[in-house]
Amino acid sequence: MPPGSQTTRAFLPGSTFSVPEGWVNNTDSADFYGLFPDTPANEAEFALSEGPAQQIFMGIVDTPGVTPCEGIAATSGSTAAELVDSLVANEALVTSEPIDVTLGALTGTRVDAYIDPDWTGSCTGNSEDPPTKDAKDYRGRFVFLDLPGGGKLLMIVDSAHAADFEAFLAEAMPVVESFRFDFGQ
Repeated sequence: MPPGSQTTRAFLPGSTFSVPEGWVNNTDSADFYGLFPDTPANEAEFALSEGPAQQIFMGIVDTPGVTPCEGIAATSGSTAAELVDSLVANEALVTSEPIDVTLGALTGTRVDAYIDPDWTGSCTGNSEDPPTKDAKDYRGRFVFLDLPGGGKLLMIVDSAHAADFEAFLAEAMPVVESFRFDFGQ
């Protein structure tokens, strides 16, 4: 993608955002939207698992989420705040304090979460992931936004490696905060 203002084609068509140089759009469907920076870390992870190490991924959430980890309940709730509360209440996760957010005309709640290192459950993950991929090393920022007419928009800013998470947040959050969603109204 060239740097600067961008517009989605299929995912909430006509929504806008800005990216710095070196970002790639890998998914733009009616259900999902994905972006990631073209970095050596993402190139290395793609060579191992065919997926990026760091990305921004979005989807419309109408039902509770699912998790491939035994003992980690799926998110549940009818509002963005309730979905975040379900993550915070999950004893298998370590979470930050929830923060109210506003993106354009949408409001919601965000929280950072990862699997508690002391948790003893297991994650099946993707059977095609390399054996070196460690679900407990994952870090994510989950931004749930309430949509007009119901439903929630979930934006995930994540890193497969905890050591890279804070630096990626600093790079990715200006992109997230630049989103303005078009609901065809």
